[in-house]
Amino acid sequence: MLDHIRCLYEMKITNDYFGKTKDGQQVTCYSLANSHGINIKILDFGATISEINVPDKDGVINDINLGFNTVEEYEEKPGYIGGFIGRVANRIGGGEFTLDGETYKLYQNNGQHCLHGGRVGFNKKMWTGEVTNDSLILKYISPDGEENFPGELIVTAEYQLNDDNEFIMLYTATTSKATPLNLTEHTYINLGGHDYGCIKDHIVTIPASYWLPLGDDGLPTGERQPVEGSEYDLRLPTCLADVVDKIPTGRGFENYFCLEDNKDLKLAARVEHPPTGSYLELHTTEPGLQFYTSYYLPEMAGKNGATYKQFCAIDLEAQHYPDSIHQMREYLVRRRGGGEKRYKIFWIVQDLILRLTFRDLMLYLSRVVMFFFYSTQKLWDGTEQNGSLVLRYVSPDGEENYPGELSVTVTYSFDDDNTMTIDYKATTTKPTAVNLSNHAFYNLAGHGAGHIRDHIVMIKATHYLPVDDVYIPTGEIRPVAGTDYDLTSPVCLGDRLDKVRGGQGFDTNFCLDNNGKHEMVMRVDHPPSGRYLEVSTDEPGITFYTSNVMADMKGKGGATYCRFCAFVIEANHHPDSVNKPHFPSTILRPGQVYTQTTSYKFGLL
Repeated sequence: MLDHIRCLYEMKITNDYFGKTKDGQQVTCYSLANSHGINIKILDFGATISEINVPDKDGVINDINLGFNTVEEYEEKPGYIGGFIGRVANRIGGGEFTLDGETYKLYQNNGQHCLHGGRVGFNKKMWTGEVTNDSLILKYISPDGEENFPGELIVTAEYQLNDDNEFIMLYTATTSKATPLNLTEHTYINLGGHDYGCIKDHIVTIPASYWLPLGDDGLPTGERQPVEGSEYDLRLPTCLADVVDKIPTGRGFENYFCLEDNKDLKLAARVEHPPTGSYLELHTTEPGLQFYTSYYLPEMAGKNGATYKQFCAIDLEAQHYPDSIHQMREYLVRRRGGGEKRYKIFWIVQDLILRLTFRDLMLYLSRVVMFFFYSTQKLWDGTEQNGSLVLRYVSPDGEENYPGELSVTVTYSFDDDNTMTIDYKATTTKPTAVNLSNHAFYNLAGHGAGHIRDHIVMIKATHYLPVDDVYIPTGEIRPVAGTDYDLTSPVCLGDRLDKVRGGQGFDTNFCLDNNGKHEMVMRVDHPPSGRYLEVSTDEPGITFYTSNVMADMKGKGGATYCRFCAFVIEANHHPDSVNKPHFPSTILRPGQVYTQTTSYKFGLL
């Protein structure tokens, strides 16, 4: 079934004895592991995901999945922790439905409604398990009339963990009679660890433009309401601490978000946890996502002495619309049905030499908006090709309100001439503005040296762009001759930083004299260390920035970063080109390919 995502490696699947049910049935725990240290454990009791073990940015293994130590606890304790719920996720209004002229009365286990398929979900049933190739397959047969639902239902859940850190769940089902079906699992996750205690420091993105408001009876009103302008707008990364307590119900999120209504695999949610550097993405073929922040979770003892309680975990349930059978949305299984769900789990790794960065990722994220330290915090797909690092990112249509899906490839190469070359390529599905660059902070004396006043700078640019009070170019292209911006000959920064813009330092776009050719346009020397850096580019401009507004902050190795402690060299088109027709254009159109090549050569004087 999963041939389309097979990987060229042998996934390790093992099994072990977990315990026995009250009626004496043996419970097996299956372990799925990949080469990156991720290990996921699944029980054949309830198709329960009992552990998700993931390394954090420091290599420490955290179990991010709430669960219990014994079969008895899974049998007796309330909720659906880690388990596969019943035939129909969420609520069926009034605990009844009519299908093909016959009315079926269900168990009302949630006020007047039927929740998650009735009193006893599939999480309390024994499934049969089989390991086939690199997949775990669990199967359960729900007899005709179970929980008063019609038809014998055969449910299969197939699990795979691959070396791209994707945990794939493929659900299929067949029935002997027409019956409602809305399958999902009910995993509670905390990226800080199952015993971390609170999820309000998690950052959540749900790319949904609509959500389903509920009536006083807890059922959807039938209306799809735009998220824009409401507390339910999670289309951009949102820290839960900033929004959970603002939800009008006072109970945090227990809401259904409407995704694209097709059977394509699509992003449903992304959750980030800056302190551990971990993130999780959920992709699904289902049309919506139930997002729940565990308000109703009763305080209880969890595995390994942990205490679980309100707001200690998130639950991401990919599913069809709640109460669909009364809302005229088709989710009946006539003969066969199914869906696919993928978790992609990563941890953020810090790297790089000669660059300023933060050892504490939370500190990094809190300041990235202001300083944009060397990356976007988007995570890119990386591969090695012919000795080069190739990173790819697809920016979806509408991201940050830009038109067009933008596919970006950045290739990093390093040669024996001590030159690092960055090649950029991009294509778009709609006309859009593109002006890519790199925002590394450099200090040739070392990242913790403290200042750059003893650096000597030369830029081959006879013109620069004057700016207004908020650093937007005025439109004038002014000669540098006779000004403090004349760096056409080597200049010691200590002689200029206190003169430029009244002592504010450089935050200036220089118009290069390279006529679009890839050639050396800038050089920085540091006589005390004997190091130099040469920059070559085919871009028409360079923005030279001397960290003018950097507040004192802790960096790697205990260093303190401060004003004038580093410089940035951004090879780029001119700022605000989209509003300045006489500037080189930054508009990319379908069928065109954006390219840029910028090189950094390091050497000794």
